[in-house]
Amino acid sequence: MRKLITGKITSGLLCLFMVLSVFFATGVFAANEETDISATATSEIGIKYCGHVQNIGDVAYVNSPDPLGTRGKSLRIEGFCFELTGDVPEGANLEYQVHVQNYGWMTPVEAGQFAGTRGESLRVESIRIKLVNLPGYDIYYQGHVQNVGDIPQVNGEWGWKKNGEELGTTGSSLRLEEIKVKIVKQPSTTTAYDKAGTYGPKTGAEEINGDAVINVPDVTLQNLHIKGTLTIGEGVGDGNVTLNNVTVDGDTFVRGGGENSIHIISGKYSKIVVEKTASGNVRIVCTLASGVPIVVSEDAAGEELILEGLFSDVTINAPDFVVTTQGNTTINKMTIGDDATGCEVTLAAGTTVGDLVLDSGADIKGTGTINKAEVNADGVKFETAPKEQVVDPGVNVPPVVPPVVPPVNPPGGGGGGGGGVDPSATALAAVNAATNASAMQSALETNASALGFNLTKTYDNGGTITYNSGLSSDRKTALASDMLANKPSGGYTTAVAVWDMFDDFANARIVIQYQLGRANVAISDGSSPSNLDLSFIQSIISSLGNVNQSLTLSGETISVLNAKLVLAYNAYDNLSNNTKPTYNPAKIAAIRTYLKSPSGHYPYASLGTLLTDIQTAYQLP
Repeated sequence: MRKLITGKITSGLLCLFMVLSVFFATGVFAANEETDISATATSEIGIKYCGHVQNIGDVAYVNSPDPLGTRGKSLRIEGFCFELTGDVPEGANLEYQVHVQNYGWMTPVEAGQFAGTRGESLRVESIRIKLVNLPGYDIYYQGHVQNVGDIPQVNGEWGWKKNGEELGTTGSSLRLEEIKVKIVKQPSTTTAYDKAGTYGPKTGAEEINGDAVINVPDVTLQNLHIKGTLTIGEGVGDGNVTLNNVTVDGDTFVRGGGENSIHIISGKYSKIVVEKTASGNVRIVCTLASGVPIVVSEDAAGEELILEGLFSDVTINAPDFVVTTQGNTTINKMTIGDDATGCEVTLAAGTTVGDLVLDSGADIKGTGTINKAEVNADGVKFETAPKEQVVDPGVNVPPVVPPVVPPVNPPGGGGGGGGGVDPSATALAAVNAATNASAMQSALETNASALGFNLTKTYDNGGTITYNSGLSSDRKTALASDMLANKPSGGYTTAVAVWDMFDDFANARIVIQYQLGRANVAISDGSSPSNLDLSFIQSIISSLGNVNQSLTLSGETISVLNAKLVLAYNAYDNLSNNTKPTYNPAKIAAIRTYLKSPSGHYPYASLGTLLTDIQTAYQLP
């Protein structure tokens, strides 16, 4: 009898030991990292879930963090369905997978899909849940298991599993009876850029874990991977921001900047959201081959956005908003939203819009190309007809109303007197008739008086050089070539238009010639080789800021040229400023040596050549 009792006790202890071994092996009691998740589920994004329970059947959705299932009734959960709630970003999703009696781990499913079984009397034993494309959030879950109780246990308390970790048991034949789930927003860690300069490595990539904010103008970010959001803040004012090979996992918010502000050279961006700005207008130049998506939020009503370059999508949600394009711009799809009433869009001659969707009335101006327009609302008007137009059956066909071009000082003008030919009209015709740089230069100089040109004008940062006095012959020819290359498709329509264009290019050419002279002196001066003065770059940047940024100078858009100048100067400042940790006078001396060596092109007559050599010397990206 005693032997039998001992055998029973030994057998019972062995069974208990085996059960405990399984629990420990499957992680039921395994230690979970301590995480402060005292915050309740976020009000921005939440989760709801329903299930199928033994003897009860389908159980309706409950909202996080309420429990789903039962306690003390020995009832198994047989299946689940989860869905995200609240302000869920496009592309965000859930993935969950259950371990079911007799099946094992079943195929993972997405939000809204059922995971488990019905009508087979099979228990769910374990589950994994994770978020997809929802940076900045974590998903937490806890449960109640047959014979075990609340899991997981962390330091003697009921804890949480998270982000794809397994909750439950496998190989123990124990049912999962209850589950709670919640979504928690991760604590924000923000990197602030509060001083002008260049941030990020010259090569490779640096990760920024969290959000980033630019609070001042003249900041360049390069070779960075920002895991959170990027905000271009109000402190940028109407200054410049350059993003060079920057990847932003979250949204990029634009709350600061002006008409010469944001330059996107390369990288990857989830979405750029233009919000209300202090200046009331902002300009975005993008040379990224894949383009970037732009969304204008509702609070930017009455403001203006200037676009140049490549854009995958542009969506306008603000009423009375103004969009203007410059230079060679391609927009794959532009949408004027339901609430964006009273908008005005002006498409420059070099602009192409693949698909224009109009869900509210808008005035579409300019001579740009629209491949297809989808008109879903009344109140739409075009200056240039789209190549293809699809109009909703309940909507009036929009009219095409070309702009009225006033006559150019018609003969006999000025109150009806005279009757002769206006000399400005003849001069304008001569300029428009030019087909090469030599003919354009001759037409401009011969007709300068009739066109109202000031050929003795001096420009800031251009010394005493004027077009008539000091501008080299090759730069005069280059200026004429610029006038020809930037001539509107319909020609110049007024003498004022010709002068405005000429004035811009004279400004650029005169300043560049004068500042290149300064550059050659700085490079040749050997008295202090470690103090190479490249401040002339700043002078050119300042002057080109006054020039129409959409124009092309020797075939390169001025805005892109300005962005290259900013990169070059910031690199110089990092090395030459003795208050910065990157101060390196030996490197400055080496740069001067390179520029004067046979590898360089000293003395420099071309800004493009000098920039190329500086980039090589600095090893700029």
